[in-house]
Amino acid sequence: MSNNNCSFLIVHEADSGRLGLIRALIQSRLPEAVFGDSSTLLDAEFVATAATSLELVTAITKLGDVTFELVCLDGTDARRWVFTPALGLGSVAIDQAGNHILGENELLELVRRANHNGLKMERLIRQALLSAWDECLEELREKQLDDAGSARRVG
Repeated sequence: MSNNNCSFLIVHEADSGRLGLIRALIQSRLPEAVFGDSSTLLDAEFVATAATSLELVTAITKLGDVTFELVCLDGTDARRWVFTPALGLGSVAIDQAGNHILGENELLELVRRANHNGLKMERLIRQALLSAWDECLEELREKQLDDAGSARRVG
């Protein structure tokens, strides 16, 4: 599958019942989806527009206790959505390399909201760039690697 107009879903944390529901959601909406075999709980790759990807994100967030991220590389409308039960849904535009992008209007709004307060500006930028979500996902990735290492030592 080429990276143009391609979406990638990674579920980092969910119970088996929700994983089954997510798989069914993807298969019913995107029958051409390819499911991976990775260390994550579930990962899938599929061709989808940003609008279709957002519909899937909305449906998955309604399931509740799921931690996931979905990256949509839809031409110039590339976007990353991240959901954790504790933080809710976060979203940011990205470039083709996956770098987070804040547009001119977003930056102007952050400056306005910060009201000349440097600390507040820094916090607002970190929030807009999904820093808290990334920290949460890094903790889950570290745990998965630790669990995989423990399983190898035991087995």
